[in-house]
This record gives sequence, C-alpha cells and structure tokens, in this order.
Amino acid sequence: MPSFLALPAGKFFYLPLLFVIWAISVASFGVTGALISQYGSNFPTGDLGSRTRLLMFGGAWNTLLELILLIGTPVAPDHFGTGWNFVVVFISFLIFLVGAASVTETMNKLPTHDFAKWNLFRAQEGLSWTVCWLSFIALFVIAYCHLNAPEPETQKNKEAETA
Repeated sequence: MPSFLALPAGKFFYLPLLFVIWAISVASFGVTGALISQYGSNFPTGDLGSRTRLLMFGGAWNTLLELILLIGTPVAPDHFGTGWNFVVVFISFLIFLVGAASVTETMNKLPTHDFAKWNLFRAQEGLSWTVCWLSFIALFVIAYCHLNAPEPETQKNKEAETA
C-alpha cells in the first residue's frame, strides 16, 4: 500500500502540523511538570490535582509517540501508515479533550485568589485546548490522505499493462 505521504497534503501539511502538535505537547508537558514540582508534596489532591496528572500523562504520551511518528512516518512509511497515525493522534485527541475540558470545568468553580500559581494552570489549560483541536484537525488530514491515496499496484495490474 502506498504511503499517504504520497499526496501533497500528507507531505506539506500533515508532517508540519504533527511537528507543531508535538512542540506544543512538549510545552504542555513542561508546564504541567513545573506545576507538579512547584507544589511538591502539597500538590492538590482533589479534582484539579487528578486532572493535572491526566494532562501530564497526555503530554508524556504525545511527546514520546508523536516524536516516533515524526521520525518514523517519513523514514518507514510502510510501517507507519494511516492506521498507526490515526490511532496515536485519536488517542491524543481524546486524552487532551477530556483533560482540558475537566480542567476548565474545575478551574471555573474555584476562586482565583486561592492559587498562587494560577497563571500556570491557565497556561496548562490553553496549551491543552490547543493540542486537542490541532489533533482534531490532524485526524481530518489523515482521513483525507487515506481516502485520496493512489491505488496500490498489484502484480495483476503490472501484468495487464505489459500485455
């Protein structure tokens, strides 16, 4: 099966978009790590603490697996096809959708004067929403490239052309 990178949308739009998602995920991972390290053992144990840990996992997931996709998709397109790309990006989308929505909902319930590090929580929220919606766009690009990929040449097609 030919790679979905054979299309211009795959080559010139998907890989740069995946790089932007990866870079923002690294920033989100860093902000979440900074929040957890600044609180130390006094990190909130309620809703906000558990949702921040979910986004920490999401940042680690994206940082690792999307880096693998960024390197593997152009280098070995037969092994990193549309299915693998779609699954990783879809799981990333779900993790960040749940994490960002729950953090937003929790933060809207809390008064701002309770947190000295409120700006870091807002940065985490913004980065999470950005990763979420960029991943959603990437899913459409993957689907478009898969549906418009050229038909694979089989042995029968090659024999029919030579006859």
